[in-house]
Amino acid sequence: GHCGSCWAFGAVECLTDRFCVQLGV
Repeated sequence: GHCGSCWAFGAVECLTDRFCVQLGV
């Protein structure tokens, strides 16, 4: 999903799309 941007800043915290969705990224 929208994990394309956050992965570069925190790949460890973006292992799953669900994580990014929770962060609102």
